[in-house]
Amino acid sequence: MKIYSVVRSFITLFLFLFLSVSAFAQGGKIIRNQGVYYTIEPTYGVGFISKTNHATETSDLSPLNIGLRASYNQFINYKTSVGASFGYMRYEDPGMTTFPLLANVKWYYRKSAHSPFFYSEGGYSVRFSNKTQFKGWVYELGVGYRFRMKKRNNFLFVKLGYSAFKTNEWVWDLRRGDYDPLDPYKWHYIKRQSINITLGYYKSSR
Repeated sequence: MKIYSVVRSFITLFLFLFLSVSAFAQGGKIIRNQGVYYTIEPTYGVGFISKTNHATETSDLSPLNIGLRASYNQFINYKTSVGASFGYMRYEDPGMTTFPLLANVKWYYRKSAHSPFFYSEGGYSVRFSNKTQFKGWVYELGVGYRFRMKKRNNFLFVKLGYSAFKTNEWVWDLRRGDYDPLDPYKWHYIKRQSINITLGYYKSSR
């Protein structure tokens, strides 16, 4: 009888400790994939393919890009977050400036602070001046890793991804064949493809 009581007490204590640890983890001490988070993301990219329907020889181009982006994000479960970002991007050779407005989805492998993740983002790059800036569709796919900093709810992350930006109004010249005196010029597109590396700061509400 005494042994039975000891065993029952031990089981009760074990269940209490197990439930307490589970509640502690669910309370946000271990699980980090909850609530809202914000990011600031400096980006550097190396272009590897440019395509255009203009006579320009794209193999002579060696494009680089550099940019800065800020985002707002919300976890919809312990694995997935959705968000939106706005930023600045500068491309070189040929020189182009644009302002990407993007939606994103991230999938985290782990719930803990240190976790790899996959991401996808896409949207439209807008311009505020048609003389110095370019507009068009942009998207990026890649992988990343999140690191916790010493201060609570502060993280760093790194991303590596494939990015593509296409503008349908790059350069224009006189139309041939379908010449129209009321609309004598034709626009040519350019598609920039690059490998981007991003090192960012991540601030979480939990």
